[in-house]
Amino acid sequence: MALFIRKNQADLSKAERDRFVRAVLKMKKDGIYDWYVRTHIDSMWMRNDGGMPMWAHMRPAFLPWHRQFILDFENDMRKADATLTGKTSDLSLPYWDWINFRSPTNFLFWGVLWSEDFMGWDGDGPPDNRVTKSPFTGSAWPLTFDAGPDYMPFTQHGANFLQRALGASKTGSTLPTEDEWNAALALTTYDDSPWDSNTNRKPHTAQFTGVKSFRNAFEGWIGYYEDAAAAAADPAHTPSSLHNRVHVWVGGSMSPLSSPNDPVFFLHHCNVDRLWAQWQFKNAKQPDQYLPKDGVANVTDPDGEKDPMGHLNKPELIDLQGHHLNDPMPPWDGRAATRKGLTGNMPKVAPANVLNHIKLGYKYDTDPPSLTAAGQP
Repeated sequence: MALFIRKNQADLSKAERDRFVRAVLKMKKDGIYDWYVRTHIDSMWMRNDGGMPMWAHMRPAFLPWHRQFILDFENDMRKADATLTGKTSDLSLPYWDWINFRSPTNFLFWGVLWSEDFMGWDGDGPPDNRVTKSPFTGSAWPLTFDAGPDYMPFTQHGANFLQRALGASKTGSTLPTEDEWNAALALTTYDDSPWDSNTNRKPHTAQFTGVKSFRNAFEGWIGYYEDAAAAAADPAHTPSSLHNRVHVWVGGSMSPLSSPNDPVFFLHHCNVDRLWAQWQFKNAKQPDQYLPKDGVANVTDPDGEKDPMGHLNKPELIDLQGHHLNDPMPPWDGRAATRKGLTGNMPKVAPANVLNHIKLGYKYDTDPPSLTAAGQP
């Protein structure tokens, strides 16, 4: 079958960028875009007992869940593009290669990513950090769901406009480096017990030394330190890394649970998916491309989720439902469909169903030429 090719946003033509913007704006106008925002919020919803269901974060299914999430988004984007153009769409989701997206000048708008006719500019500064020069602003882009700055039971926070504060956070003033990614890429175990954000988090070491869990390092809950001295100097373990660090660097609307409110979310996660595909190819001969396997029992993390969102300072039962290799991942678990345009029930999708992105109908412009549908498990 012909594969859709996901390209670096820096390599898109002006016509491709314009089609992307128009399709996303149509999704927003038609009420489809906000399903993705609300679903992302639901994936980390606080329960009354203080725990979280954690469909998609701080757990093993982080990568497969987001692979299916952005695939659905891409398919809806393609439908919107087809409606606008009146012909079959070949539009693909672009990725933002934040590893190679740097400049010696702070806040220099690299390339076209932050141009006024694509993702738009940075916010206009405190207190609102409001994005005013962008297709995604004003009456075309009201925020229907905004979880605010705190990981709390969902309430409307009040900001109904897109916000950004590029590089303004003290814990995310720079983007991840190639050295940081290479250190994660060298890890050969997908995940490890207790299967949460504390996995392999202590002791703090340089360059992920001693870390087993690729997922937790890549998701960004394990701080990256260039050397042992830097690790020893940070007993509070403050830095975020890789995936998390990009959310922090963009800031504003990219920070809370409602981060898909910023369309750059999808370019960011497209790159996360691309890098996971690199790890999968590198480790294609590993017997376990995904862990935990079926039947692994729930475990108790004696430390609880002591992360930047920490709610518990006591032992916590880590519920692995939805995270085993063949567990359907909510909301793709057969529940009644809530996405506009869908009827009946949601399909059932497990991590095992999405491990090979070629079989899902797309490839990246950085995929090895030898990669085929049989090239990964």
